[in-house]
Amino acid sequence: PHRIWMYDRADFSLANSLISAIPWCSILPSSDPDTSWLIFKDLFLRIIHKSIPSEIVYPSPHPTRPWISHSLLSSIKPRNSAHSKARSSGSHMAWETYRRCRNSTLSLLRSLKQRFFLFLSSSPNPRSFWSSIKKLRKKPVCIPTLIHNGTLASSPESKAESLSCFFSNCLNKSCPPLPVKPPSPPDFPCPPDLLCSPDEIVLLLSCLPSDTSPGPDNIHARMLKSTAQSISIPLSLIFNSSLSTGVFPIEWKHSTVVPIPKTPTPSSSPSGYRPISLLPLVSKVFERHVFNFLLDLITADNILSDNQFGFRPGFSTESALLSV
Repeated sequence: PHRIWMYDRADFSLANSLISAIPWCSILPSSDPDTSWLIFKDLFLRIIHKSIPSEIVYPSPHPTRPWISHSLLSSIKPRNSAHSKARSSGSHMAWETYRRCRNSTLSLLRSLKQRFFLFLSSSPNPRSFWSSIKKLRKKPVCIPTLIHNGTLASSPESKAESLSCFFSNCLNKSCPPLPVKPPSPPDFPCPPDLLCSPDEIVLLLSCLPSDTSPGPDNIHARMLKSTAQSISIPLSLIFNSSLSTGVFPIEWKHSTVVPIPKTPTPSSSPSGYRPISLLPLVSKVFERHVFNFLLDLITADNILSDNQFGFRPGFSTESALLSV
């Protein structure tokens, strides 16, 4: 089961007013980014639950289609009821009633489906169009019974345990573990240009893709983007505290690991899956801020070679071929 947020009924004005009313400078400790993050996350999620309606949805064996609306689901129930009465009674009038309900439901289904594809074809965003087409063509992935070390794993818990053991055994354990926190504060001061301002936070959040999957904290991108102006001050305090103390919050290191099949047909061996780690989105925003600072620094000082084409904006494999 997972929680579905009803953003069309959200009251983001209420969320922004509640967030702005909190005295963040006085409740967030400047020397402890871990505690600051926990305080912010707790208050932020409480406000989100007050502002955005949600419901718990359980997985269905049948995939839902985006054109299926509440009105269509409401017409299916009387159609099924009319069909049961017609089969039990066998009367001509009952069958006529069923046919009318069936035709009405089919007409509504065709109308909704046609309206959906007309809206999809008129979308100015090609990425959104092909993303929707991919979802329609994609079949639901069900991990079969896994065989790991001669043991069968059929339940969801045993499958998760088998995949977890396999993924963890693939790690290089020869390196000594890193300390959770540095033994002492850094001896060098944080560069003033590295500190993050609230305006930079707003800009970074505006560049966050809305369809990015959340991490273990269940803070979605749309929540952050819709409250960017209000949360820019507390996030800048947390980011600057982390940069000044040299401490990366522990919760930002936790991730939700999702197994993705390597082949179209899911394998019964754990080696047929690759792990995808879903990190907290706030940690990605923080890393993007540090990345932008370092990229500007090495670009201004011409530290990178002119033949460095990978992982640089404006460069690609075509650039490498043209330089040969």
